Amino acid sequence: MQVVELSTIGGSTVKECTRRLLRHVMTDGCARLVNFKGRGGKVAFAELTLNSVINSTYNMLSPCYHHIL
Repeated sequence: MQVVELSTIGGSTVKECTRRLLRHVMTDGCARLVNFKGRGGKVAFAELTLNSVINSTYNMLSPCYHHIL
């Protein structure tokens, strides 16, 4: 899957877009093993390539997201 493909998922808010993107690329079981900083023995999402992919996807979205991020 490519960033261009992910950018078509979208959403009406940043929160909705984030949820849709993550649901598209992660199973619920995988998501339970991850948090942003990796606390509590979980994997750090901030250090995953997927974090960069999500950020790159935002950069391809409508400029209305850019002022919020």
